[in-house]
Amino acid sequence: MANVFDPLLEAMSAELQAQHQLAVLLENKLDAMRRYDLSRLEALSATEPRVLSLVRSSAQKRTIAAKAATTALNPPRKSAVATAKELAAMAQGPVRERLEALTASLVSAAEKAQRLNQIHAAAARRVVGHLDHIFRLVAHAGKDAGLYSRGGKAAMLEQNRLVDAKA
Repeated sequence: MANVFDPLLEAMSAELQAQHQLAVLLENKLDAMRRYDLSRLEALSATEPRVLSLVRSSAQKRTIAAKAATTALNPPRKSAVATAKELAAMAQGPVRERLEALTASLVSAAEKAQRLNQIHAAAARRVVGHLDHIFRLVAHAGKDAGLYSRGGKAAMLEQNRLVDAKA
């Protein structure tokens, strides 16, 4: 029965490694944000799709392995794939313990990635808000300085002043 679980254990271990890589990447991005290191942030952001692809492919392999184990064990089910907890309940001894440990670790790693993503989102919202405030200040100051609006034309107030000055 252990052979049925070997591909699942390997897939879960690979996914856990990918999740850890993602967490390290996200922590490094937060550090780059804190230090205002834009070149490092840009480099980390460029590697993010590769790490996310690794996480996705690892999760797909885990799903395939779980489906194969479900089919091999043929438990009565409502869905086509048993959960990791259900499969662990069917295993025995060290295999069961390993499945339970990997399941708990994967849940923890996914929660950590979610927390870090929420922090990133909050930081991005604050930066956008800050930039919006700066743009509004510049736009307000630009009314007197003869700056252009977002549409590339002189602000309406500026156009009216030119007309008034000539008249």
